[in-house]
Amino acid sequence: MSGTFEESLQKLKQLFPDAKEQSLIVALKLSNVQIEKASNIYLEQKEGRINKNKSFLHLKQPKLDSFIKKKQAENENSEKIDSGSSKKRKFDELNEAAVNKQNNSSNKKLLNLQEVLKWPLKSLTVKKRTQTQTLYLYRQEDISARTPCMLIHNVLPKELANSLLRIMLKESETFTRNQGFLFGNLVTSPHTSQYYVSNEMKTRSSNNARYFPPEMEQAKTIIMNIVNEQRKERKIYEYEVQGDWSPNIAAVNCYANSKEAVNWHSDRLTHLGPLPIIGSLSLGVTRQFRLRRFGNGESNSTNATQKTSPSTIYSIPLEHNSLIIMWPPCQELWKHEVCPQNSIDKHPIAGFKRINITFRQFRDEYGSEMTPICHHGELCMLKPVFNGRNVGRYFYSCNSGGPEGKCDFFEWLNIDKRKEEFEKLRMLETKDK
Repeated sequence: MSGTFEESLQKLKQLFPDAKEQSLIVALKLSNVQIEKASNIYLEQKEGRINKNKSFLHLKQPKLDSFIKKKQAENENSEKIDSGSSKKRKFDELNEAAVNKQNNSSNKKLLNLQEVLKWPLKSLTVKKRTQTQTLYLYRQEDISARTPCMLIHNVLPKELANSLLRIMLKESETFTRNQGFLFGNLVTSPHTSQYYVSNEMKTRSSNNARYFPPEMEQAKTIIMNIVNEQRKERKIYEYEVQGDWSPNIAAVNCYANSKEAVNWHSDRLTHLGPLPIIGSLSLGVTRQFRLRRFGNGESNSTNATQKTSPSTIYSIPLEHNSLIIMWPPCQELWKHEVCPQNSIDKHPIAGFKRINITFRQFRDEYGSEMTPICHHGELCMLKPVFNGRNVGRYFYSCNSGGPEGKCDFFEWLNIDKRKEEFEKLRMLETKDK
C-alpha cells in the first residue's frame, strides 16, 4: 500500500498514537512508503530485535503474521485472517475511517491497530509519572512572585559578615550531628549544627544552648530591622507574630563540603507557633537552596496571579552574606532543602564550608509549659496540616520515634484557647511576684 509520504505518515500516527514522529518517519523511509512494511519495521524497532545496519528492503512480516496466527488459534470465534489479502482489507478499512474522520467533524472514536485486527487484548494503560522540573531563580522579583521568600544580597557590612564567618567556623569545630529515630531506625544528620540563644533568653535556655556572640547580636539587629520594615508592606496573618518580629534564638548549621546536605523538610513549629518568620543568613561558599510546594493553601507570594506547581522545584543560589526571608506560610505549605552538589566554588575564607544562621522568634505562649505531654511522657511536636479540608489547622502528636515507635497521642491546637490559657498563666505569675 503506497501513497504520498505525508498521507502515509498520518496513517501511521493513527496506528501508533504514542509513537515518536521521528521513529515513524524512519520506518516509513525504510519501507519505501508502504504502510504494512513500515508497521512491521516500527514494531521490530520497538522490540529492539532489528540491527540498525541491516537492510529492510526485503524484510518479511514475522511479527504481525505470527501474532495474528497465535490469536487465530486462541480465539475460535474470530474470523480467519489471511496473511496477505485480509490484512490489506483491514488496512483499507482503517484508511477509509481516517478519510471519513477528516471529512466529518463528528466525535467518532479513531480506530487503532488493535481494533482493526480485532486482537482480543485488554488495552494497556501506563500511568505517566509527573515530570518534576527545576526552575532556577536569581532575581528578587521572580523569587517573590513564585515563592513565599525574599532574597537580599550583601545584607551585612562586609567586615561584619567576614568576622562573623570566621567566628562561626571556629565554633563549628565543636558542632555535633543530631541523631534521631526514623521508622524505628537510628539516623544521623548529614551536617553538624548548634543551637544559640540571645541574651534575653539566658534564663530560659536549655543546657546545651550557646549564647549569641557580639557579632551575631549585631547581625540579628540588622536583620530584624530589615524584616520589620518589609512587614509593613505585607499581609499579616491573624495567628502570626503581631507587632515587631523579634528573633531571640538561632539554629546554626555547618555544611563542611559539597556532599553535606539536608533533605526536604519544614522547620519545627513547636516553640515558634503558627506562621513563623525565618531569617536565614548564609556565610561562606554558595549553595543551592531549593523549595517545593506541598500544601494546597494560599501561598502569600507578592504576585497573586503567579501560579506555583507542586511538580516544580525552585532553586535559589545563596551566596556569602545573603539573607533569605521565609515568610508565612512557608513552613505550613512548602518544604525546603540544601541538596548535595557535584562541585562548588571555593570561598576565600571558608574554603568549601557553608555556615547557615537561621534567626527565629521563640514565642512564650508555645513554651514547654504550654506543650502537651504524649503517652511516652515526652513533649509533643506541633505540626501543620498540609492538605485536605483541615489545611490551616495545627495538631500535636508524639515526637518520640524511638525503637518502640510513636504513640497514638493526638490533639488539635486551639489557638484562641491557647492565648487565653497563656494570659491566665501570666497573670498568676505576676501575682506571685
